[in-house]
This record gives sequence, C-alpha cells and structure tokens, in this order.
Amino acid sequence: MTGLKRIKRRMAGGIAILALAACAATAALAEMPSRLEVLYADTFIPYEMEADVMEVNYEGGYIVVAEQRVFVVTEEMSPPVTRTQLLNPEGKPIDVHAIREHQRVFIEGLEHPSEQVVALKIQVLKKGTAAKRLKKKSG
Repeated sequence: MTGLKRIKRRMAGGIAILALAACAATAALAEMPSRLEVLYADTFIPYEMEADVMEVNYEGGYIVVAEQRVFVVTEEMSPPVTRTQLLNPEGKPIDVHAIREHQRVFIEGLEHPSEQVVALKIQVLKKGTAAKRLKKKSG
C-alpha cells in the first residue's frame, strides 16, 4: 500500500470516528437526538437513503450507495457505543460482513456540508419491501 493511500485511509477512518465520537448506539439513547446533532445542528444535516449497495469496502470502512460513500463505524474502529447500528430485515443486529453488494439498504446518518456521510444505522431490506422505521415515543 502506498503512503498516499495509507494517509487517505487513515484520514477517512479518522473523520468517521470523530464524527460519531459523541453518538450513542443503544436503543434507549437512539430515541433522543444525538449529542452530535445538538452540538453541530448548523453543520451536520440528517441523512436518509434507501438504495442498493454498489460497493462494500471493509478495509476502508465504508459502503457506496447511490454513488455516495457512507462511512460505517465498527467495533474494531471505535468503542462500541459509537459504532454504526447494523440490522437485518427483521431489525436484529448483524455483523458488518453481512452487508454485500446489490442488497437493498436503508441508511440513517449525518451528512457534513463537505458531503461526507457517517451512518448511524444501516438496515438490510428484503427485496421489494420498504424500510422498517422505528417510531419515536412522544410525550
């Protein structure tokens, strides 16, 4: 691996780690706005996308959907509370290696004005079905 590639990879991984440093991945905290959304409301934009996976790059820590690179933070990259929540069609946790090209996925995350996207949640969908969105409790 060339030095430039190594630097780019570390920068991309570092950006993803920094972007999610204050986010919580537990179900209880997922109902509240993440600390990142509160602190950087003027910087980060909520991001949602339902599309087919075009590319999976485990080493680089991202997937590509609709020609958009989406960073995925795994346990190996950061503490467990900041990792991307990965779900199967039934809403149960899965390993990052279960995500493959040509699968339909629903992604919730945060987009920086630089167009870098960090996934907070990725759910693999069954073919021909819509995303199962968890409703937030009110009141």
